[in-house]
Amino acid sequence: MTPLEALEQELHNHNVPVIHNTLPYRLQGLYWSDTRARFIILSSGLGTNAERLCVLAEEAGHFHTSSGNILYLRRDKVLNRQQERRARAWAYKRLVPPEEIITAWQNHIRTPWELAEHFGVTEQFFNAAITYYKCKHWPAWHVDRYVISFEPFEIKEIKEKGK
Repeated sequence: MTPLEALEQELHNHNVPVIHNTLPYRLQGLYWSDTRARFIILSSGLGTNAERLCVLAEEAGHFHTSSGNILYLRRDKVLNRQQERRARAWAYKRLVPPEEIITAWQNHIRTPWELAEHFGVTEQFFNAAITYYKCKHWPAWHVDRYVISFEPFEIKEIKEKGK
């Protein structure tokens, strides 16, 4: 099962159907929730599975992290941005988890293009995920026995003393 199929199945299990349709205003995806229904619409204009996965993950992030419809929050732009940021963070953590970054690095997958392909996401999404992690964990992030350095981007294993 591909990551896209797995995420669609997870949403189905939560009774959140995924609909493919045209969307106005060059929107790529939309999560809708009210007292009667909740669903995700993905733009039928998305070209690749990687694009569909990235957009679906962000919309799934709204399902998991948002409250209410942010379409109605235009008057409160701060709250709108906060909910968008939370949804994107959920998507980054879901599709580009730090443990998998380390595994890819160990398998000599190093360039942003190769890493994006490894995760099944767009290069733009992968770079945004790394920027998110960089802002959150600057200058380096300790994950288990590893350190992810952001400038330059590299991963090093922390060797225990005496070994």
